[in-house]
Amino acid sequence: MLWWLSGIYLIFVTLCAFGVGGYIAGRMRTPLNTTAAEIEGSDGMHGLITWGLAVVIAAVMALGVAATATPALSPSGGSAGASLSVAGENIIASELDELFRANHPIADREYRRAEAARILLKSSSHAGVTNPDRRYLYAMVESAVGVTPDESMPRVDHAITASAQALHRARVAAVLQAFFVGAALFVGAAVAWLSAMEGGKDREAGTFPVFRSRRHA
Repeated sequence: MLWWLSGIYLIFVTLCAFGVGGYIAGRMRTPLNTTAAEIEGSDGMHGLITWGLAVVIAAVMALGVAATATPALSPSGGSAGASLSVAGENIIASELDELFRANHPIADREYRRAEAARILLKSSSHAGVTNPDRRYLYAMVESAVGVTPDESMPRVDHAITASAQALHRARVAAVLQAFFVGAALFVGAAVAWLSAMEGGKDREAGTFPVFRSRRHA
């Protein structure tokens, strides 16, 4: 439910932003001495240009933030393994906490969590966690936590099941987010075009929407 509300809010904010930007682009454009159809088309193109520039700037800013944040979040030692570890820590952090829960300090906890995360991320794949990886997790938990095989096996099996569910929810959320972003951009382009045309009409008439509504009241 939260993802649907977030998506609707994203579309609403996008429509408002592109609507205002398109209107300003059409309103501030230099007037042309040509046909009405050509004027409307030129105003609409200026709205699309505003939409395109906004999308490009937002993408560049997002890439810059991602490039800055990833080295700070990634543990040391290898780019590919580090990125997978960070993904595992973010998505299945609670499952990793349950997996290595103990009553005494654990040496190299961060590395063990990162290694276990890379294994548990396989739980969402078609093959799932293989038997060798499962046995390795059994031994890792027994060594790190100090439990017996009878205690480590159900703990690992529960962590694998819970991780698969968490990864599935994350995948669904990512699909919904991508859908809402695409819908917002598509509708935003149309809104920017129409708003720019409306701004062009007000430019030609020499009025603003608020003044025009009061005059006709």
